[in-house]
Amino acid sequence: MISKIETSSFRFILSSSLIAIIPFLCLSAFTIPSADDIFYHNYGLNKSLLEFLIHHYNTWTGRYFSNLMMAINPYSLTSQLSYYPLMTYSVQFLFFLTSFLFLKVFTTSIILTPIDQIETAKVEKNEPRAVANLMYLLWIALFFHKMPRPTDSLYWFAGSSSHLIAMSFCLLASSLYLYSFKQNHLFQILYYFLISLLTICICGSNETLMLQWIFLIFFAFVYERMVLNRLNLKLIFPFLISLVCFAIVFLAPGNKVRAQNLQGGHDLLLLVFKPLGLIVETSFRYLSVNLIILLFWSLPFLSRAFDLIPAFLKEKKSIYLFFFLWFSFFFLSFVPSVWTMGGLPPRRVLNNTYLIILFLSFFILLLKINAWTFLFRFKYSWDKYFPMRWQKITFLVSFFLLFNHYEAWKDLIHIPRFLSSLKERNELVLKNKGQDLVLEPFTYFPTTFFYEDITTDPTNYRNVVFAEFYKLKSVKLSKQENSN
Repeated sequence: MISKIETSSFRFILSSSLIAIIPFLCLSAFTIPSADDIFYHNYGLNKSLLEFLIHHYNTWTGRYFSNLMMAINPYSLTSQLSYYPLMTYSVQFLFFLTSFLFLKVFTTSIILTPIDQIETAKVEKNEPRAVANLMYLLWIALFFHKMPRPTDSLYWFAGSSSHLIAMSFCLLASSLYLYSFKQNHLFQILYYFLISLLTICICGSNETLMLQWIFLIFFAFVYERMVLNRLNLKLIFPFLISLVCFAIVFLAPGNKVRAQNLQGGHDLLLLVFKPLGLIVETSFRYLSVNLIILLFWSLPFLSRAFDLIPAFLKEKKSIYLFFFLWFSFFFLSFVPSVWTMGGLPPRRVLNNTYLIILFLSFFILLLKINAWTFLFRFKYSWDKYFPMRWQKITFLVSFFLLFNHYEAWKDLIHIPRFLSSLKERNELVLKNKGQDLVLEPFTYFPTTFFYEDITTDPTNYRNVVFAEFYKLKSVKLSKQENSN
């Protein structure tokens, strides 16, 4: 397997994908708190942890775990702005670690190991590692390339605490579930206990992932029963816990307060049909040149890998279930927002969805690779009119000049301008404590990692919490800031 995939194209695309991750990691060093981070910090200064959690549960949201993260993070506890980039890196490290663990466990436990040998199989060390490394770098590079909004999940702790951390816990819990097949009964009990603890955190982070996770647990139970012909009663415990957590989040008094600010939802007909249109629309939004190049490049590799996967995955019943999982995960991404607002959810929700849809799409492609022969005919024409040399050039250039990568490289180049403006602003703030202050907009607004700035309205929520934190009477911008 290794000798076949270690081609010049493989090495080139792998190197390009590694390079593609670099700017996003570099930008993490320059993150600063935004309005919600400051608000949670300001409110928690004179409240105990219990008072903090009860207040937000009763007045804003039932997301008990993400509220906990906002109460006990280093910035909220110490007021030190220097901790914020470390928080950003910590969340990203958790995501990198859990996503790699998930893909490695999935590759070694399911794809490369027949189910009837899963207890004792010994797989060559280098083979699954090479496959997992390849898939991982491509997965993450494409995720960064076209995720709907990097700021919300990667650099804004108020967003990542309720989304990327929860997504990481989903990946970790899924890894424990897959790895439990190799363990004895005692360790399986331990793993399912850990899955149950992670379920409490996931369900208490945000409503969309909560619904998706509840469905995923139920799907695993049904899949084992229908395809593997076994009744996994151990899954019932995390499933029941997820239902209890759902009730806690759903019944929070703060949801009614929050709903008063939302309009356009609560239409059953809209709830049934609107997500279908959004699935089609979002699927096209997720497409990119690099994704298409990778699709055709990976066909021969997937065709060879098809022989390695166990027979139960190739059954029609199994494939239909994974199609249903793909659709359901997508559909559930839109249910909460369509019900509450009548439209698309925040883009940080779609970030998570894009990550999973990427994975499931290529997995389903693997399962159908020998049936979808039309793709190989397309590949022949694709390679004929778009030679590999130009594919490589396009793949690399796209990681510099298109979508999120264009913005990330541009922000990295203009970091000195942003830091200079930030320094001038901080000096003015320190000199004018207790006064009304008018600030100039940043000379450069970094759209990749800076979530939002204050506005020209001193009564705006963002301005109020900013003024409170820096002990100003009021603050506003002299003119509206434009993103570059």
